[in-house]
Amino acid sequence: MINILICDDDKDFIKKTSSLVDSLLCSSPYIDLDYKIHSTDDPLSLKALAKNTPPDILILDIHMPKADGFEIAEEFFTNQVKTKIIFLSSYDELVFYSLRFSPFRFIRKATMDKEL
Repeated sequence: MINILICDDDKDFIKKTSSLVDSLLCSSPYIDLDYKIHSTDDPLSLKALAKNTPPDILILDIHMPKADGFEIAEEFFTNQVKTKIIFLSSYDELVFYSLRFSPFRFIRKATMDKEL
């Protein structure tokens, strides 16, 4: 089973992202792919969710209250968790800073439908 975790402080954007990921996976050539999508709008609860079942893919907003996506990525990176991180942001200029964490992708929110 592939565990996908989405973390964004915007609940509407979580719904949009989750729906898009589900749609893409359902229409993929791997029709029998077994996956589960979890989500949270609280970056601090992300740590507890990830501790129980480390996600295979983490779709992570960068700018959030309480903890930003880079802080969370730092923990995954430092602890050598084998999670593929996909950063989401409206701030294109953050792409270069995100490279510190070897993300799988950096996706701009404005063009997520095309880039994901």
